[in-house]
Amino acid sequence: SVSTNHRENILNDGSCEPVANPEFGNKGGPDLDPRRPDYWESYLAGAPALELPTDRPRPATRRLAMGVESCSFREELSDGLRRLSGETGLEVATVGLAVFSVLLHRYTAQDKFVIATGRGNGQLLPVVADFSDRPSFRHLLHRLEAAICTGWKAGAVPPDLAGRLGIEPDPSHHPIFQVAFSASMGEAPLASPSVSVGTPATGLDLYLELAGSSQLSLRLHYNQGLFERGTASRLLNHLQQ
Repeated sequence: SVSTNHRENILNDGSCEPVANPEFGNKGGPDLDPRRPDYWESYLAGAPALELPTDRPRPATRRLAMGVESCSFREELSDGLRRLSGETGLEVATVGLAVFSVLLHRYTAQDKFVIATGRGNGQLLPVVADFSDRPSFRHLLHRLEAAICTGWKAGAVPPDLAGRLGIEPDPSHHPIFQVAFSASMGEAPLASPSVSVGTPATGLDLYLELAGSSQLSLRLHYNQGLFERGTASRLLNHLQQ
């Protein structure tokens, strides 16, 4: 199950554990020309799969059954997301993606991994979360935003991307990413938990949704072949501690 070693709240301590270089800079995707026909191969080359600790061994074939846990974001943390959004000029959705990426980094101790992100339209964009140079949290925010903007300019991910990257077919997980995040800001808070089937998250390890305007809420889709319900609930709690 996921680790409980997560220190203080991410928004309050302002770090990606550990804190480091406060200078702003971009790596990877933002330095590549999105007009290049090989943009996605160049950007994602060498980015390792996210290896989350699981409650059950990964089955030989991906299981599509997804459970769902949801909660309301605490008011002070909702205010913290909006404050950082206002101070940096970036969307609340990008702040949410960065917070989730930091938590995944803390769970796995991986310095680099791919996470997919969307904006509520069903399309998921792979983004590299890079902690290899120990970025500050604000540095990470700008890095993710630059990668997202460049990725949307590059256009749809080629359906044969895994083959172009030399990734051998593996029916146990998605070939490019295992975890996704999406945000639907300005919409009503998410509904109460239900079984999720046929969403863009189907078959992924985890898929976190952020929604709302004045009241933000979270909904975590988790692969029932890998995780217990209690593990999903703890992850949501860790996002708010």
